[in-house]
Amino acid sequence: MGEAAKEQPPPRRRSGIGIVLAVSAAGVAVVAVLTFLLWPLADLIAAHDVEHLAGPERGKELRVARDAARGRVIQVLAGVLALGGFVYTARTFNLARQQSELNRQTLELAMLQAREQTEATRRSLEQSENAQLTDRFMRAVDQLGNEAADIRLGGIHSLERIARDSPRDHPAVMEALAAFVRRTSQSRPGPVTQVPQDLQAAMTALVRRSADADQGRLRLHGARLDHLDLVGAKLAGADLTGAVLAGADLTAADLSGATLDDADLRGARLDGAGLGGARLAGGLLKAAGLPGADLAGAELGGADLRGANLRHARLADVRAVGARFAKADLTGADLVRADLTEAELNGAILRDAGLAGAVLRRATLSGADAERLSAAGAVLAGAVASDMCLTRADLSGCDLTDANLSGAELRQARLDGVDLTVVKLVGLDLTDAIAADGARVPSGWERLPDGRLTRRPS
Repeated sequence: MGEAAKEQPPPRRRSGIGIVLAVSAAGVAVVAVLTFLLWPLADLIAAHDVEHLAGPERGKELRVARDAARGRVIQVLAGVLALGGFVYTARTFNLARQQSELNRQTLELAMLQAREQTEATRRSLEQSENAQLTDRFMRAVDQLGNEAADIRLGGIHSLERIARDSPRDHPAVMEALAAFVRRTSQSRPGPVTQVPQDLQAAMTALVRRSADADQGRLRLHGARLDHLDLVGAKLAGADLTGAVLAGADLTAADLSGATLDDADLRGARLDGAGLGGARLAGGLLKAAGLPGADLAGAELGGADLRGANLRHARLADVRAVGARFAKADLTGADLVRADLTEAELNGAILRDAGLAGAVLRRATLSGADAERLSAAGAVLAGAVASDMCLTRADLSGCDLTDANLSGAELRQARLDGVDLTVVKLVGLDLTDAIAADGARVPSGWERLPDGRLTRRPS
């Protein structure tokens, strides 16, 4: 028994032998069928085709009929093989298409699962990051209330990093820093030039923030920011109502659209600052440095700008009703279409300034130096401009109704189209003033052929 078992071939070998036998049997069967079709069957077909013939011709026709029968059998076999090949190809193509569709569905499912996994991972990371940011924010806010200055500084820098890392938390961080500035600055001792380090750090973080992430204006109303370094500060649209900025350095700062009503800017440096559209009603800007500043369209009603440096500043379209510019330097300033009704400009320097179309009703300009002033079309009705220097000024088309120009200097000034008969002229010197056709010359003066005015000989 044991020896017989050992002599039996292994299963794999028996399987290989079976396949060989099956293939051999199939080959024999195919050969047998072909032999039958090409000879016995062809002979039967040929015999059937020539059964009506007899004699010597039968043998000849039988050979021809046998060849023809074999040809037909071969054609039939070729057709069957072609049909089989077509059926096989079609089935193979259909199976391939089904496999391709299955592969596509499998791939889509894998991609969907990958996306879901990625989204789940992202949500998990976001939740973790949010938790970390919240923890960092709470710890930083707690540090702001610490008594140690270095810990407060650490909290300020931490909040600034949070705002930079998370735009979503930017508004909350800015509000926290603004609240810290308001609280800390208002508890500062009297007028001192030394700025607390934490206050300066908090304001620095506020003014260099990414303004694009803001969701509201900075609220710094009533804050004491005097003598702070705010060069290039981003304070557009900020609420600085009643804020104290005396002596602060706001060079090149952006304060466009900001609210500075009743703010104290005495002695502040605002060289090249942008204040377009800002509100400064009642603001204190006495002796403030504003050379080249942009205040176009600003609200300056009642503002105190006495002695301010406004050389070459842009003040076009400002509303400065009742504003005080006494002894201010407005050399080369642009005041086109400005509303300076009842404004005080006594002793102001207006050399080469532009006041075309401006309104100066009942304004006071006594002793102002306005040499080469360009004020064509300005309204000076009821204005007091006694002892004012208007040498080579352009006052063409101005409304001087009831204006007081007593003692004013108008040598070589242009007065085209001006009615000088309604002006208070006591001590007025119109010598060499130019009044082209259309101007009304007061009594005692006459126009020369070249348009210059001269006293009429008595």
